[in-house]
Amino acid sequence: MKTFHFWIGIALFVLFCWIEIPSQPQANEMAAITILMAYWWFTECIHFTVTSLLPLVLFPILRIESSKNTATEYMDSIIFLFIGGFFFAFALQKWNLHQRLALILLTKIGKSLSSIPNTIVYGTQKIPIKFLLLIGLIMDLIGILFVSLWTYYWILL
Repeated sequence: MKTFHFWIGIALFVLFCWIEIPSQPQANEMAAITILMAYWWFTECIHFTVTSLLPLVLFPILRIESSKNTATEYMDSIIFLFIGGFFFAFALQKWNLHQRLALILLTKIGKSLSSIPNTIVYGTQKIPIKFLLLIGLIMDLIGILFVSLWTYYWILL
């Protein structure tokens, strides 16, 4: 089913590339990229990270914007904050640390419905803020290094 949605997205992309908008010369290509990304996000036929990088690839190919200008839009400080958080979340998920932390908290507080707010408060009180800030800083630096090297590679191509 995913390959079916993949090809439907490609067909929509080609269809919208053929539609001419007279007032704006590249508006049909922009609309085609938007429709393709929206369809692939909605159907999840391709992972959302690959879909989110489509403008970085398609804008230079369709001569909408240069790869250098397109890549600079991906280099915002908020994006690095998100990347650091995603790396941290993926690391927690890979090693099942999120389940371990939840089980530790449930064994200390209890499993009743009224103790769930206490579990949240207890769990956030026991983690030192310096540790959280350090982890956030490390993840941001890793994200900045990864994205800057990746962008440098693509700009040289």
